[in-house]
Formats: sequence, C-alpha cells, structure tokens
Amino acid sequence: MRMTGADIYMKTCKEKALEWNVSPRSVNDMCKKGRIQGAIKEKGSWLIPDDSPKPMDGRVSNGKYIKKNMVAKAEVKSLPIGISDYVRAQEEYYYVDKTLLIKEFLDQKPLVSLFTRPRRFGKTLNMDMLRVFFEISDKNTSKYFADKNIWQCGEEYRSHQGKYPVIFLTFKDVKFDTWDATIDKIRGLLQEEYGRHQELLNSDKLSQYEKEYFTKIISATANEVELTSSLERLSKMLASHYDKAPVIIIDEYDFLLNSLNAKSIIEKYDVIVDCTDNFYTRGIISRTCVENRKKCVFGAVSEFNGFIFTHVENSACFECIIGDYEKLCEQKSTVGVMGAMVGIISSMQALEVIKLILGIGSLAINKMIVVDGNDFSTSIIPISRNNNCYCKRNCL
Repeated sequence: MRMTGADIYMKTCKEKALEWNVSPRSVNDMCKKGRIQGAIKEKGSWLIPDDSPKPMDGRVSNGKYIKKNMVAKAEVKSLPIGISDYVRAQEEYYYVDKTLLIKEFLDQKPLVSLFTRPRRFGKTLNMDMLRVFFEISDKNTSKYFADKNIWQCGEEYRSHQGKYPVIFLTFKDVKFDTWDATIDKIRGLLQEEYGRHQELLNSDKLSQYEKEYFTKIISATANEVELTSSLERLSKMLASHYDKAPVIIIDEYDFLLNSLNAKSIIEKYDVIVDCTDNFYTRGIISRTCVENRKKCVFGAVSEFNGFIFTHVENSACFECIIGDYEKLCEQKSTVGVMGAMVGIISSMQALEVIKLILGIGSLAINKMIVVDGNDFSTSIIPISRNNNCYCKRNCL
C-alpha cells in the first residue's frame, strides 16, 4: 500500500485483486477501460484508491453504473405487425429502414407506380411513409427521417421533404358484402380525406362552385355520380392552391369472393358475368347462381384458346363441364394468356349478355363455344346436364 501527497492510500492491482477476489489481470484490465474511479498509472503500474469499490459486472465508471441487461431491455422492441402508421412504427417498434424507396421515386420520376406485394408485406406502411415524407405539414416531419437512410443521400433528396400536397386513400377496411355498404364506406373515406385539406375552403385561388363541391363531399351529401370525380377534382383544387401537382397515394385492397358473401353479392343482379381466373371462384359463382336461379355467362382463356358458355335455370352448369371444382382447386398449375384472346372472349360475353336481356338470338346454353386463336377456328361442343353434378342434386 502507498500513500499519495493528498493523504489518499493507494493499492496495487495485486492487492485489490486479493480484496475483490479476482485476478490481478482483471483488475489491470478494468483500470485500462476506465472502470475504476480514481485509478492512476505510475511508472507503468496502476495504483487504485484504497476505498475504491469493486465495479459491478457490466457497469461503467465515473459513478454512473448502468446494468447491461437494463440497456438491452430498453432497446428490445416489438415488430410492427398490423401497424400501418409510419410515425408510430419507426418510433415505437422495431423498424426496418425502407426509406430508400423515396430515393427510387425521386430518381425515376414515374407518373404512376404500381406496387404488387403479397399480404403482410408492409405495403400500407410504406405508402404512409411516402405520405409523411412528401406532405406539407405545420409540424416538423423531417425529424422522422433525420436518422434514416434517405437523409444521408444528400440535399437534393432532403429538399423534397414536406414540400407537396398529398392525397392518401387506403381501402384496407372496405370489406362489405353489399354495394350500398361499400359505397357508404368509400363516401366516408373521401369525406375524411377532404377533411384533411380544409384549408382549401379559405383559398382565394378556388372558385365558389369548387368550394360548394368540396362542402358536399365533406358533409357526405354528394351522390354516386359526384363521387366518381372526387379524386380528380380534389387533385385540381390542391394544384391550384399550392401551385404544384399533388402526390396521390391509393392503397387498393382486393376483396375476395367466398361462399359466405357470394349470395349477398350475386342475388341483387339478373345476369352474372364470370371473368375470374381460378377454379375456386368460378365454382362458388356457379353454385351460387344455381342455388339462386341466376343466369350466368362464363368465359375462360388459356394461352391462345378461349371459350364461353351460358347457364340458366335447369341447364348445364360450370361443374357439369369440369366436375367438382373443390377437387380441381388442389391442383397447382399456372398458364399464361394472350391479351388479344381475352378481348375476344370478353366481347363474346358482352354480346351474350345483350342477347339474354333482349331475349333474341341463339344462346350458348348447354353448349360451349370454343375459339382457337391459332387459326381463328370456332367449335361448338354440346354439354349435357350431369346427373351427379351439384346442380342436379341440389336444384331440381
């Protein structure tokens, strides 16, 4: 033990090692890392104040002791499953930085971009990220990107942050069985989006009739015809007010037809036109039309070939041709189609619907009209009702 001029007793690493029940090497290492307060190096050896406490495992020096497991616990965040709010996701959850998507947009300058992503891929979250980045706001939204990759790309990209009016619509919650419920929900979404841009009502760059239309949308009194032009008109109003074209982000969601909602959708119509591309959906449409005695015009395309046929009450149905559709759903196969052939078959379906409605001409009932695009030949294949088919068993 030694004593310094300030009457402070100092010990060597070996002495402290015996006191703390550790190796001298460990004490020497703690001194090097600055974990022992007051330790000094003299003539190549470390001297430690006699009253210096042993550093706890995982703690730091200078009297500020923080357990590593506490730090780790504070940094562990949940994944943003089901979270589509960018601000919340990057602040409260484990967020994978995808802001370089913004750079791609600014580099490519596309007029329209289509994102085709599977479910749970984060498409809505990415779209909300675009909204927060580009949208003009009274708040300082740059703070949500200051530590992200896009901010490191330079001023040419940062200069676009918060500089554009933005229209943002997501249809992820539009999941209804009837058209009336669906249009009511869309009317509400448009009302909410217009509500985000109420500064337009006080704009001296808009005409009175534009403000009157704006008021109709925001008060939910616009009819279906007026709703059809709502996005176009909002876009024009924002462009006039801000002197720059808005960024329009539409998050579209597919609505799947299934055995639970098929009846409520189909029962309101006199003629159903099937243009779907899989056995599962066609089978559901066929059975629902059989059960509800609905006319249905089927059309299908495979590569250069296509066909149509029509089902009416007590005639052959789709399953009379293919058999039990549920068994075919188990088969995994994909074939391409020629776009021109799709146009031919859809035109034939449209003509068939006109003849059905007017009650004229020869219809494709109990027969299948097949078109071969390779040589433009047409064949008519008779179809008889299958006694073992669903339509025979359930709807005599």
